[in-house]
Amino acid sequence: MHPINGFLVGITSADIPGATCRYVAQQFDDKMVVVWSQVASGDQNPLYQRPSTNALASLSGSRVTGYELPREPIEAPLREGGVARRPIDPRVADNLERWIESQGQLLGEEVIRVMTQTTRTSAAVRLWGAARTLTCPARRRTDAGREGSPGTRRQGGRKRGQARCQLLGSGDGLPGPRLPARPRRACFGSSVRGGPLVGNARPMKEDKNPIEPSEESLTEIPEQDFSRAIRPNRYANLRGAFRYAVFVDREVWEHFRSEERIRETLRLLVDIAKKRPA
Repeated sequence: MHPINGFLVGITSADIPGATCRYVAQQFDDKMVVVWSQVASGDQNPLYQRPSTNALASLSGSRVTGYELPREPIEAPLREGGVARRPIDPRVADNLERWIESQGQLLGEEVIRVMTQTTRTSAAVRLWGAARTLTCPARRRTDAGREGSPGTRRQGGRKRGQARCQLLGSGDGLPGPRLPARPRRACFGSSVRGGPLVGNARPMKEDKNPIEPSEESLTEIPEQDFSRAIRPNRYANLRGAFRYAVFVDREVWEHFRSEERIRETLRLLVDIAKKRPA
């Protein structure tokens, strides 16, 4: 499935893959590294696109009705620069971000269900890859549109199109039809430590001398500890409108013991300052 919830919206988000991986990892006390793998079977958009389409409508100034809106007439002007972008409605942004989290929870539960029922496991999974340039007769599309219909095309004459195809897989076999021509052993090698090498392949070298950031780079981009940062809300890291993180000293944090109590105190101080005569 394509992670297109944040497409053109202007937020920094890992979308469904990030929400799913984060949810699954949290169920195992963050002791598990969860990796999202996008394969050919995922070449489709999510079924429910109303929250993300509403976000695009808010950005373009179109009316959000509550009902589903047609995607392409709203997306195309933003995608092609035919309409000026407006600030997104915070309520629409919140709904989109909550929807991404909900999708991650639903898909994460399915992942955990499959993990629970999986009985065959391996600590040495063979990883392999292949690349091939394929050629095919070129065709020209004769109608407009992007999704919802197959479109009409005509042959493009003698000219042939080229596509560079790359494939990364795991296990012992190829899913579905295989790439033509060369024998399998000539295409793929093993990434398992000590596994057989193919052709000009060489084992990867492990870097035993990691390079730490230089003093110059740390001066330009200092390392920050965000573990004590206070966000305006739990979705603030997804929104470009929030540009500041607030840090407090340890003794201050130990006194208040919660983000909300610190915010309430700061609001009270701001109100007092506003009431004072200039």
